[in-house]
Formats: sequence, C-alpha cells, structure tokens
Amino acid sequence: MTCPTRILLGTILLAFAGAGIFMAASYPLGTRSADLENFHLAGPTGRSYSIESFPSGSVLAIYFGYTTCQRSCPTALNSIAEAIDRLGKLGAAVQPVFIDMDPERAALVSIPAYMEAFGPRFLGLTGSTGQLGQAARSFNVKLERIQLRG
Repeated sequence: MTCPTRILLGTILLAFAGAGIFMAASYPLGTRSADLENFHLAGPTGRSYSIESFPSGSVLAIYFGYTTCQRSCPTALNSIAEAIDRLGKLGAAVQPVFIDMDPERAALVSIPAYMEAFGPRFLGLTGSTGQLGQAARSFNVKLERIQLRG
C-alpha cells in the first residue's frame, strides 16, 4: 500500500470516527437489536463481553481481524488509534475493540501484547468458533476461509 493510499484511508477513517461521535452525541440512542445483545466474547482476563458490556454513550470502533495478520490488520488498527488521537477530547468516547477471528492461532499470540502496540485503550476479544460466528453475524461481517496454494 502506497503512502498516499494510507493517508487517504486514514483520513477516511478519521472522518467516519468523527461522524460517529457526532451522531452519538447529537441523537438519542436507538434500541439495540437482539442479535447484538446476544454475542459473548472473552477479553484478556477471561471476562465475558457483549455489546451491553460497554457504556451506552460510548462509540465502539470494532475491527474484525487476526493477531497473526502482518499487514492490513496492524495498518488498520494504527489508523484507528491515530483517528482517535486526532479527535482530542472527543476521542475519550471511543472504545476501540479488536475481535480476533482465529481462536486456534490467537492462543499462540498474546492478544494483550498485540493490543498494547496500538494503545492502552484497545481491547482485544476472541472466543470459540461459534461465538465468533455470532459476533460476525451481529455486525453483518462475512467470514470466509481462503486456502492459499503453495
């Protein structure tokens, strides 16, 4: 990815994060769908999280990815961290959440250490294949395993 492309993506992410915070502050909160209320994932200490675990006034910046991802995931998470920093005081309302979609490999990598690379406010979550599938469905994220040929 070229430098101008990264700058463009970062700018777009910042705009979306700012718009999300503005909308959250400007409009009354709607009711959450039952699907969002039902997902349960584990945090770094084993604590269970669902959408209801977060304060209703917070804006969640949720990224689905892999701790074993070496290019796009760190780039995106770094862009989220920069966007939150650029929001200044408004950034305090944003909770960045990383959902690791590969529970088999996530055990090999320390999710908390991976999150620390992007800032102390980042929360890393994972779960069983079924729990991750439910979380993905809650946010209309399509999961597809692609087998690369050697």
